[in-house]
Amino acid sequence: MLPFAIILYDLYFSGSETEQGIKNKAQPYFSYFIILGIYVFLRMTVFNFAARPLINAQTDIISNLLTSAKAIIIYIGLILFPFKLHMERTLPVIGYIWSPAGIISVISALLIIAFTVKLYKNHRLVSFGLVWFLLNLIPVSGIFMPTKKFIIAEHWLYLASIGFFIFLGAIFEGAIKRNKK
Repeated sequence: MLPFAIILYDLYFSGSETEQGIKNKAQPYFSYFIILGIYVFLRMTVFNFAARPLINAQTDIISNLLTSAKAIIIYIGLILFPFKLHMERTLPVIGYIWSPAGIISVISALLIIAFTVKLYKNHRLVSFGLVWFLLNLIPVSGIFMPTKKFIIAEHWLYLASIGFFIFLGAIFEGAIKRNKK
């Protein structure tokens, strides 16, 4: 996730948003993606992870997206209320969009995305924290995991929680600046 995190940081805080500035910024990332490509190649060949499919064939992509949206809400709950922690827990896959869990997942995902996009221009640090949180949960989101059950683990939150705490810190800083009392 390092190349994507560096690009995310540059996109949010570099300042040059012109087409030429973006082209000049792309050159340093080339080496990161070469290393990432070598790593993926080694994972798929030498380390013999190619026997497992990249996409979960047991459920469709919509079910995986709905379930990962529900998992994000669970992860946020675990960060805010760290009680009854467990090394690994399972989450049943949401079968269809019109189930109560499916509707809640869709609404929560759309709210998080809309909130992040709305805050991009005026509250960039808050938006950056949310995107960092979501970006670092993608590898363990369950969309690409070939398992029968959806797995949630607290240790997957370590890197993602940095973004969530940036988000909270920026909100608290803004609140303090607005109301000094």
